[in-house]
Amino acid sequence: MHNLEHGFIVAAYSCEGSCPSDGDLRALREWWEAQPQTPGAQQCQVPNKVMVVRFDKITTRYAVLSWDRALLMDQWDAAAATEFAKQRIEQAPAPEPNSCA
Repeated sequence: MHNLEHGFIVAAYSCEGSCPSDGDLRALREWWEAQPQTPGAQQCQVPNKVMVVRFDKITTRYAVLSWDRALLMDQWDAAAATEFAKQRIEQAPAPEPNSCA
């Protein structure tokens, strides 16, 4: 939650029932690695302001989160996740969008 306050995007996946396949987890990692280093990420000395986490308490297999929005997906869609991230990373209404976490 603290990272969302600072303008991060969080991609969560659920292992409720069973975890995503190795291929899907690899796709998540590749998506994370492909995210650009924004000015805020550079200032914070991190590769990007995106995190991938396991969170079993979501109602879908995947969720991409910003401070005030959620993109819920039953199948991983890297293009949709990228568009979501582009529109919301380090943006208001995050309380401190350019702060380091």
